[in-house]
Amino acid sequence: MTETRYCRVCQSDDVKLYFTANQFDILRCRRCGLVQVAKEPLQSELDSIYQKGYFAPSKYDDTTILLRENSRRLKLVRGCLPGEGKKLLEVGCGPGDFIQLAKQHYEVHGFDLSQSAVDIARTKNEEIAEHIWAGRVEDQNLPPAFYDAICMWDVIEHLWDPLSTCDELLSCMKSGGYIFLSSPNAGAITAKLLRKYWAFMTPPEHLSMFSRRSLVALFEEKLNMHIVRWMSKGKWTNLGFVIYKLGRVVPRIITEKHVTRFNNLPISKWQIYVPTGDIHYTAIQKI
Repeated sequence: MTETRYCRVCQSDDVKLYFTANQFDILRCRRCGLVQVAKEPLQSELDSIYQKGYFAPSKYDDTTILLRENSRRLKLVRGCLPGEGKKLLEVGCGPGDFIQLAKQHYEVHGFDLSQSAVDIARTKNEEIAEHIWAGRVEDQNLPPAFYDAICMWDVIEHLWDPLSTCDELLSCMKSGGYIFLSSPNAGAITAKLLRKYWAFMTPPEHLSMFSRRSLVALFEEKLNMHIVRWMSKGKWTNLGFVIYKLGRVVPRIITEKHVTRFNNLPISKWQIYVPTGDIHYTAIQKI
């Protein structure tokens, strides 16, 4: 098991213990602001998280909310990459909902850690099923300078070594291409106030939590890219998913049994906008 006491983005050793969450030490880099888990989780711990059910919590049952979120993401992509037919890779495509929307404009490929999620994605996108596969992001052998864009929606926070992984992904992207990502914003007021009770502070699920400053350190300082668009927003969701996330933060108080019972109630489908401003959406261009 690997343990790091330096920043895995800017490489600074000026890191301090921020707090402990789920029995994991959480470190914060004084230089770039990255919030990271100190000790790499065991594979068995990750396997227990990324089961089939992980990719189908209550939020994925609500097509209206999914469409809202994926439309927001596609709007960001279309604003930087207009036109039709360009090649787009979705890293961590899950059950293929964004692919369904994006394939109207782009030649879309995608992969995910979960075979069960990939099976669903292929069913939803039968005409391009051969372009969707299962695998870890760290293990891909992608064609060089092939893609016009790479989308990483809610992915980068799951990476143990985001610097090495993003550096490898860049080799398959054309010059002038874009990385598009969404990720929890560790620099948001809600994150700073709630600390270990923040809804996205769920180690060992989330390992690397970025602020805008740490995104700059990763993409501009280390990878020689340029951040062209950045915004931090809240999110449309339903009450069932709010309860699910609370259960991930305080599992001893809100157990899986509580979550299941609540999600069987009609109220669990009520849609709400949570104005936390703690999810950032970023477009980064390869120079």
